Amino acid sequence: MLEVMGQQKRGYLDEEDIEKFPSKDLCTINQLWIHYSNERFDFSVQKRIWMEEGGKPRIYDERVYEKFGDRVGWRINDNWRLYSELTFSSNDPPGHLPLVLSIGWGAGAIEFVAVQGAVEVDCLFSLVDNCELH
Repeated sequence: MLEVMGQQKRGYLDEEDIEKFPSKDLCTINQLWIHYSNERFDFSVQKRIWMEEGGKPRIYDERVYEKFGDRVGWRINDNWRLYSELTFSSNDPPGHLPLVLSIGWGAGAIEFVAVQGAVEVDCLFSLVDNCELH
């Protein structure tokens, strides 16, 4: 996704990048996640969890985002996990991956998972709707 948007050097996507992300590419990426994870890890699963936790389209709610983070394993005991603390296995909770919203601030700096990606997560889920229409 970083490559599609030319953001490999920056290392993350912001809300503007996600809003401009080509729908066809997002749908292809989502379908690959669905297929290769046996429907455990993909944007559609993440969107379903977001909605089950009370999320609404295009409305950011910190409480919902924290509950979402708890369910997908990005938060433990009310604390956001560091990227380096995450595992990438098929035993992770549904929705744990893809983790496109993690962000770091330089080598050795704090690298909290998705904390600054909170608004972007809802924006991404809105785009997933287009995939479900195909």
